[in-house]
This record gives sequence, C-alpha cells and structure tokens, in this order.
Amino acid sequence: FYIETVRDVFQEHLLPQGKLMHRGRPVDTKAVSRMGLMTVEGEKDDICSIGQTLAAQDLCTGVRAYRRVHHMQAGVGHYG
Repeated sequence: FYIETVRDVFQEHLLPQGKLMHRGRPVDTKAVSRMGLMTVEGEKDDICSIGQTLAAQDLCTGVRAYRRVHHMQAGVGHYG
C-alpha cells in the first residue's frame, strides 16, 4: 500500500490529474465542500517540503474561502 501510494501520489501525480482511484471510482477533490480545510507545514521539514500541503488548498476548490487556513510553522521540522 505504501509503495503504491508513493508511486500514485508523488511520482505519477494521479490526484491532481483526476486519475487517482478509490474503490473503483476516481477521487474528485472538487467534491470536498462541506468542511473546513487546514493545511500545516514546518519550515525545516526534511520529509514534506514547503508547498506540498498547501497544494491541497488548490485541489479542494469546493471548500469556501472562509473555511480555509494555511499555517507554516517557523523553525520546526517534520517531527517538531
């Protein structure tokens, strides 16, 4: 499962292309709408580089602007 996820999400970029499948159906990030969306990044994260979590903000266009927030924590890495 882990290897498939790395391949599908990070190498082949299937999610933003609308080609990522779950239970035989394509994942539609635009359908995410009735929730808030908070993305968080660490300035010194050596596993998830700056901008990776922020990409979710661009993909989930159905979430209203007032329900979105992004936070980049200065001086911390992946584990704090």
